[in-house]
Amino acid sequence: MIPGLGMGVHPPLLDESYVDGVVMVEEVDTIRACRRLARSGFLFGGSTGTVVSGAMDWLAQHDERHELTAVAIAPDLGERYLTTIYQSNWLKDVYGEDTFEVDELNVSSWSSDKQPHQQPTMLFAR
Repeated sequence: MIPGLGMGVHPPLLDESYVDGVVMVEEVDTIRACRRLARSGFLFGGSTGTVVSGAMDWLAQHDERHELTAVAIAPDLGERYLTTIYQSNWLKDVYGEDTFEVDELNVSSWSSDKQPHQQPTMLFAR
């Protein structure tokens, strides 16, 4: 249901010889990551939520001693998702009543010209 995710189309610029592994991320984990970031004031889109969720999952599996440094690229912002992944009623309609602990995340007042952390942001996990 999240636009652009899971399309299965590999862009021509992708050289798979440089890819060491792929992390599959469920849509519900993407949405949870986006909403968790929004509670900290970061309004990111579905692609970014997928990147963050996948990176955190990969680190949890490969970095038990917390020695690695990870860089995640945030490819989109969340203004296009205000009526979907940031809207509690949409979540209930699409994923069901019990899929998320739906909190009342107040992003309705965030317009495209007044978003917190609107500039490109780099997130680092160590």
